[in-house]
Amino acid sequence: MYKKQFVYLILMFAFASAFVLGNAVFISAETVNVWDGTAANSFSSGSGTSDDPYLISTARELEFFAKSVNGGNNYSGEYVKLACDIVLNDESFAFDPDSGLIKVSDTVNTAWIGTGVCGDESGRSDVFDNSPSQRGVFYKSSMTGERGAYEGTLYEHIPIGKEFSQFSGVFDGDGHTVSGIYVSEDRKNGVGLFGYVCEAQISGVSVNNSCIYGNSRVGAIGGSVDFSRVSLSCADACVLAASDVGGVFGYISDTIVSQSYNAGTVIGSSKVGGIVGVCVGSVRDAYNSGIVYAEAYAGGIAGQNLGDINNCYNASKINASENVGAIAGYTSTAPNNSFYISGSVGESDGGMTEAQMCDSKSFSGFDFVSVWTLGTADGYPYPILSLLSHSEHVHTFTDECDSKCNGCSFEREVTHSFGNRFYNDESAHYLVCELCGELGSVDAHEYDGVCDSICNVCSYDRDVSHDFSGAWYSDDKCHWHECSKCGEKTDETAHSPGKEATEDSAQTCKICAFVITPALSHKHSYTGKWISSDEGHYRECDCGAHSEIFEHRWDSGTLTKFPDEDTPGVMTYKCDICARKKTQYVEDIKDIIDPDNGEDSDSILPDGEADDGSVIRENNVYPESGGKKDISLAISIGALVVGFLNLAMIAVIIVILLKKNQNGRNV
Repeated sequence: MYKKQFVYLILMFAFASAFVLGNAVFISAETVNVWDGTAANSFSSGSGTSDDPYLISTARELEFFAKSVNGGNNYSGEYVKLACDIVLNDESFAFDPDSGLIKVSDTVNTAWIGTGVCGDESGRSDVFDNSPSQRGVFYKSSMTGERGAYEGTLYEHIPIGKEFSQFSGVFDGDGHTVSGIYVSEDRKNGVGLFGYVCEAQISGVSVNNSCIYGNSRVGAIGGSVDFSRVSLSCADACVLAASDVGGVFGYISDTIVSQSYNAGTVIGSSKVGGIVGVCVGSVRDAYNSGIVYAEAYAGGIAGQNLGDINNCYNASKINASENVGAIAGYTSTAPNNSFYISGSVGESDGGMTEAQMCDSKSFSGFDFVSVWTLGTADGYPYPILSLLSHSEHVHTFTDECDSKCNGCSFEREVTHSFGNRFYNDESAHYLVCELCGELGSVDAHEYDGVCDSICNVCSYDRDVSHDFSGAWYSDDKCHWHECSKCGEKTDETAHSPGKEATEDSAQTCKICAFVITPALSHKHSYTGKWISSDEGHYRECDCGAHSEIFEHRWDSGTLTKFPDEDTPGVMTYKCDICARKKTQYVEDIKDIIDPDNGEDSDSILPDGEADDGSVIRENNVYPESGGKKDISLAISIGALVVGFLNLAMIAVIIVILLKKNQNGRNV
């Protein structure tokens, strides 16, 4: 089967070569009617043979062709030809590297389409410099990032061929261009002018000024192409997808793509190439001058090459974080006779200098007789394809202030005319170019304070109100309310004094509670009962402080226990001031004469409170008896002896007196 298909491809290649050599193809600048969004009921003419192909003369007939293929007619063995340029939408689509957005505009309306890449910080727009836009979303402005719908009319093209209803005929673009294609199918695979192509031949067609957005296998001319032959086809469009996305074709398998180029912007996540996203076929005599953006697997010719690449070059910047190559992001076979300009993937990437790129001798293996020629210095100076003369390109711009050509990398110097009239919204003001409507610098409003309502620059009048709902503010003379946002005062009045200050409370303002006079300082009052301790006695203030401690003033004391032969006596003394009591042991009666010789001892009274309320400690245990007890016994015996002697003396005296009295009577 594959041998038959290969033979088929060789035959088609021979046919195409003969066709091309006999008929030089140039991309036409002719433009005809704009599409109204509907489909015709048939082709304008033709029977589908090589001598009398079906002719497509309008956008409505092109959409009829798409519906016919998608409906099951694969046009195998039949011929279809463009009779003129086709314009599906008359809007311009231009990628803006500064913002990372695609600008879509007609003569009245302008909007911006998100691409998923960041801006390159090359101009005034910085809203998407650090965080990319959302792919496929419309934004009102590239300066503010505000989302909004496009107010013009965009008709969506139906890709020609579906996965199970592919185009298999011969399509001759005859050097014409299909422009204004708009497709927004973020979940759809196989997206482009053609969707799915198998065992077909496509030649001589260009897709320019278009915005094509899909999921996978997405390219300006074809999304997925198998067992086919493509030649003399080029693209200058904005192509976006998640993976398998190329400037010309998204995915090719067992297919030869020759003499083709891309000058448009290609954006995807993975497997992104200037010519093809994934090549499982052959790419020959092709070049890329468009910018490529990807996260991984990005190349100037192919994002992923599993086939062969010959006689190709890349002249533009390839942007990717990993698996990036000037020719291919990944390749299983080294490209042959393929070159790239220095700086394609880095400062020291081994590419050719500007001078080398402009010299045909630098491109070894290139056929500069029948296939290649050098461009012109005032247009595109690098090698171009002879039958797709890049030098005949006419620069087109979106408006008077657009600096970049919609069809090539040429950039002119322009000056906006912003005037002096400010436009504004709730948050910012800006100038608008009077020629193209582009916004100038977008700056935040300037106010003298947070509650100032008039912008100092553009006189925008905003709605503001003070917030005086907070607490009272005060000083030593008055109180007021203060705006929590700007600090402005209101309701400023003198304090209204409350009750006079006392020791317990300060004098405060009856309105704001400001302390006019602090609470008076406390004066101690030492009244009430005396409080005593071993050291002395004192009185206490209600606040807990106490007076000076005074020494006790003891009375002469009272013998509260007479000493006996076993225990000492106790002498009790009482303070004349606080009534505190102390006790003293008494060993002999004579010790009472000099009570201060005794030692202070704890009270022998029962536990409890003294007369003055002081606490009385527990009784001490008496000292143990020893020699002192013996002395006391001796003293007691002595006292008894003395007593007996005294009694004896008294008895003797009485006897003597009685005898004298008796003798007197006898005389």
